[in-house]
Amino acid sequence: MMTQAWRRIALVAVFAIALLAAACGGGDEEPAAPPPSEPSATSAAASTPVVAPTVNPEVPLVTYESAEMGYSIGYPEGWEYRAGSGGLSDFFIQGTPQGRVFAQVSVTCAREEGVTADSLILRDAANVASMGVIDSRTAVPVQVSGVEGKSLRYFVNLGELTIEHVVAYAVVGECGWRIGLNTFGAGTLDPYVPLFERIVDTFRSL
Repeated sequence: MMTQAWRRIALVAVFAIALLAAACGGGDEEPAAPPPSEPSATSAAASTPVVAPTVNPEVPLVTYESAEMGYSIGYPEGWEYRAGSGGLSDFFIQGTPQGRVFAQVSVTCAREEGVTADSLILRDAANVASMGVIDSRTAVPVQVSGVEGKSLRYFVNLGELTIEHVVAYAVVGECGWRIGLNTFGAGTLDPYVPLFERIVDTFRSL
């Protein structure tokens, strides 16, 4: 059974759109973001195009360790770390000082009996069903901390805004891990894929 906690953290796109809606307000101060469910969040984000910065796939990575979740990972220098709610997810965000978001890496741990990479994919598919389609047949093998998992790409649409994702899923230690990267706007993900692969290569279960 899907827990409410997993549903909340698996909807990374909704979390990201709230950040983006806040960032699109402009001005010197970052405005408060309305709840993601409000129509104004989607319309505000969709009305302001996000221009992706030049991506350096060889940017130095900073090591982050979470004793609570039991992992370490390298994230790009200059990106901001933000803890998710409930101690089950972490976020690493590329944006401007004014709060405009370009890309976001998320790390999520599902601790439960019988979890698999396939079950994590199916959960994501169920959670985004109203916004996009995840085809599990497009998944490809990926190594996560020495364990074979699966990786796939998908996108969701929120109004006129497209959010592109690449996600690695694997069961390592006590967790079913979901390591994802999402970007905003059609065609914005490709430059980040080599960087994401480097990030996944640094992941270790502690």
